[in-house]
Amino acid sequence: MIYNRSKHMRKTALALTGMLIIFLLSFIEPNNSSAKDKTVNMSGTIKLYEGQTCKIKNKKLVMKSHNKKIVNVTTKSRLKAGRAGTTKVTVYFRKNKKLVKKSTTKVKVGKYMTDFKVNNASTIILKKGKTAQLKLKITPSKVLYNKAAYKVADSNIASVNSKGLVTGINMGTTTIKVTSKAVTKNGKKKSKKLTVVVIDSGMDHIPVNTENVYDTTKRFDKISILPGNTTDSPTSGSTALPDNTAEPMRPTAPANPTDNPQNPTDGPEQTEAPLVTAAPGSEPSVPTQAPPTPTKAPQTVDEYIKTLVPDSNNPLVAQFVVSDGASERTIYLLNKSYTGKMQLRIDDYTYEGSENVAKLLNSLENERMIVVNNAGTVRVGRRSKETLWTVEFLQTGKIYEFSGKVNDTIYGSPYGIVIGMGNTLNNIKITTK
Repeated sequence: MIYNRSKHMRKTALALTGMLIIFLLSFIEPNNSSAKDKTVNMSGTIKLYEGQTCKIKNKKLVMKSHNKKIVNVTTKSRLKAGRAGTTKVTVYFRKNKKLVKKSTTKVKVGKYMTDFKVNNASTIILKKGKTAQLKLKITPSKVLYNKAAYKVADSNIASVNSKGLVTGINMGTTTIKVTSKAVTKNGKKKSKKLTVVVIDSGMDHIPVNTENVYDTTKRFDKISILPGNTTDSPTSGSTALPDNTAEPMRPTAPANPTDNPQNPTDGPEQTEAPLVTAAPGSEPSVPTQAPPTPTKAPQTVDEYIKTLVPDSNNPLVAQFVVSDGASERTIYLLNKSYTGKMQLRIDDYTYEGSENVAKLLNSLENERMIVVNNAGTVRVGRRSKETLWTVEFLQTGKIYEFSGKVNDTIYGSPYGIVIGMGNTLNNIKITTK
């Protein structure tokens, strides 16, 4: 038999190469495990999501689970999470061929996050030196990590600690980013951004609940500005609030454009005089330059509402001012079937979120919040559903109060209703967008 040296060397080389490949592959986890496995030490509490597996660094240990439905030991070096809950895993090592207890480690199994919310308004208002607690709502209830990380954009204006406690430092506006520590099934975290406005203590004077409660049963029946006049120039029939009122400052009507209250310049529209018919057999004659005959103005709100015909292209059906003899309210009747874009403007401020009539009225009737715009110049809010909405211009101190309802239960009209306290025809505008 002839010994083939070169052939034997090739076989030996191939065998060594194969052994080297197997050795290297032993350190590489399969793709389906490396994506979800994590390596942990048997110290402290091991936290796993449902269905997640982990491997233990010391492979010589022997482990036993106290509750295999929560976590199971699949091999000597790997744990697999089952349902949400908390249990223990006991670690053993061999001594003289016998298993000896070494330690016990707690294992917590939780669910993946499905939703993440910060239960505060999108804008938080703080007095300088005061604090506010951010409140988290992470779904489901048995989520693995029920906490978040907080980061403030400008630490000179506000600070936030690891528990979500916000402190106002200096006047100004900044943001706080709140990021969940839990992840979704696809491994993604969720974040929310809040605006923080720090104000001086003297600027916080929104009335408390008992100071601006909205009486939904009280009717103001006297029309102090004729219904036909919905322009920027109210007639002299308007009545200003008394100077000694204890209520917050509200916009008053501009100076009367006429000195004759019985003949307003912008009164109701006039109709032409009717044709005069001649006796039978004669030619009809038409008087030349006959004086126009004015239509009779409605005397009450109920009479006026009966004359209204909604315009399908306009969210506003009518606007007029009513009075009880001592103060005024401005009535805005809205076409609830109007679905186009619209906006509510108060002076130069546009009420955001007033996409259409239904959304605006629902927001005014049901929501409650106190928010400040990003510039820190306008504050809008109310503390309960029983109180009026307050729009406060922080730089000038001017305050507007108003309310809104989906159904007009005050005058019984088929329209939605917004009521401004005082004569706000020149200041509160409801128009198409």
